[in-house]
Amino acid sequence: MKLKTCTLCLAALFALTYFPADCGAFRMVSGTITQAGIYEAESVKKIEAKETTAGYTSTATGMKLVKTTDTIPAQLGITFGFEFVLIGLEPNKPFSLKKIISHPKITKPDGSVSEGYEMMITEKADAFGTFKDISGYIFNNAFEIQPGEWKFTMMYGNEKLIEKTFMVVKE
Repeated sequence: MKLKTCTLCLAALFALTYFPADCGAFRMVSGTITQAGIYEAESVKKIEAKETTAGYTSTATGMKLVKTTDTIPAQLGITFGFEFVLIGLEPNKPFSLKKIISHPKITKPDGSVSEGYEMMITEKADAFGTFKDISGYIFNNAFEIQPGEWKFTMMYGNEKLIEKTFMVVKE
């Protein structure tokens, strides 16, 4: 009986070694916020994105956390957000996230009203199946500055990986 059991184990090991299953469907992707608050950036580049509240998105370099907080002053020029890490992604492969931002009602210069937006982001995991980034918002325009709850959500497929809420307050 032991010989038969051992033979079955060896056959299973051989099959897994030489005919590996595609386990991508079984990946457990998760996300963690590593820091959050007010940031400063060395440089900011604006990229047109009509679906956003301001009509563009910003790409910043040299981001530095200057204050850990969930309470954000309603001031022109303030940059706030969070750093996050995703693990369990397929190594060296692109992946997509849906970024959802909800905020208090904002009346845009054209008279339309926004309470948030969604946008798809495509990135690439590193060789270990991880990804690290900073996501947030910059108050570049006076019309954007609305006190209240600002919520950021990162979705991977139908799964919520990250959710972070900030309270923007008048000083």
